[in-house]
Amino acid sequence: MFEEARWFAHKGIPHQYNIVKTVPIGPAKLLVFQASSPEFTDTYAVPLINGSPSDGSAEYLNFIAHCMMGQKSAGNEKLEFKSMGELGTIHSTEEMAVNSSNILFRTDMYLSKSYRRLRRWNREPEVLAHLHDRGYKSAPACHGYAKYDGFFFHAFIEYRDAQEAGELYAGNARATVSGEASPLDASNLGCQVLELHRALSDYPTGDALDGDMWLKAVDKRNGSRLSLIRAVLGEKYHTLAEDALASVHGGMSAGTPQMTHGDLHLGQIIYSHGTYCFLDFEGEPDYDGLPVFPPERDVASLVRSLDYTARMTAPEDPKRAEQWYEETAGSLLDGYGTSWDDIVPWMVEKAVYEVVYELKNRPDMVNIPLAALMKLKEDFL
Repeated sequence: MFEEARWFAHKGIPHQYNIVKTVPIGPAKLLVFQASSPEFTDTYAVPLINGSPSDGSAEYLNFIAHCMMGQKSAGNEKLEFKSMGELGTIHSTEEMAVNSSNILFRTDMYLSKSYRRLRRWNREPEVLAHLHDRGYKSAPACHGYAKYDGFFFHAFIEYRDAQEAGELYAGNARATVSGEASPLDASNLGCQVLELHRALSDYPTGDALDGDMWLKAVDKRNGSRLSLIRAVLGEKYHTLAEDALASVHGGMSAGTPQMTHGDLHLGQIIYSHGTYCFLDFEGEPDYDGLPVFPPERDVASLVRSLDYTARMTAPEDPKRAEQWYEETAGSLLDGYGTSWDDIVPWMVEKAVYEVVYELKNRPDMVNIPLAALMKLKEDFL
């Protein structure tokens, strides 16, 4: 039923289903199920009304909002609702971001966000509250959230009407390759990423910063990723990824870890009147820990996103597309105040993540990060 959905992450991997629970929530039932393979087990939640997904049902969303406001009870001690602002009555909904890993509906009040994948370390509502308390303006406010058994499965988030940064940069890449424009100066974006990191620098991270715990978590996850690459793609690409990670491992520990965005790419950013706004703070889909890393990892992730944009937008002229990428990424690094050498270790780590992400979600696009890994090896390693 769900295997073709954008959010389902076992498309290219043999898996088994296991229904964990069906939880009544007002007019809906929350179907909690797992998809398992030898390397990964992912837990999902889908609200259903009469057997069909109900994320956009005003009746269901109003019930969630009333529970957050304490006006109704779902009658289940494993369900937790919290209001973080005034929640009015929803009258209309409009589906957004069909290709998102989460399910988004714009309502007449705010953005309704259903987290399809249940992950213990998703802290987006709390991170948004932290940024709001710091007076940080370049991220939306969270109005309320719902949890099941400790997992966030729903949130109401401030809606901001702006252009997607992915569209902005893809349009510029096309125009530049065709000779109609020059590469965008991304230094302003780099400056605003730096401001985001400053606002996140005092986010409480518990014991995630103790010793080298965060680096051990990275190593553990990379080990799982390498196992999957070997199982699906074979020894050749496993060796490529393993050797690349080994060559940059020392560089990963060079920075000072802190709370970061954790999955920063152009699809998580919107743009209006010279200002960028950062969205989707739940971290990478397959990372089972707080996104506590040196902040250079976010910068590397964004640079990798520019490479994706170049490769996908102008495949007919790869030389000019690469020139656009290098110039745009260079101005981004200048704005942030860092260098290629500082981010290469995390570009390698991110490219390995991307290989696994594409295998699980978009198998026909796995050649993009594989090509990036080979070029990183050729240019820097």
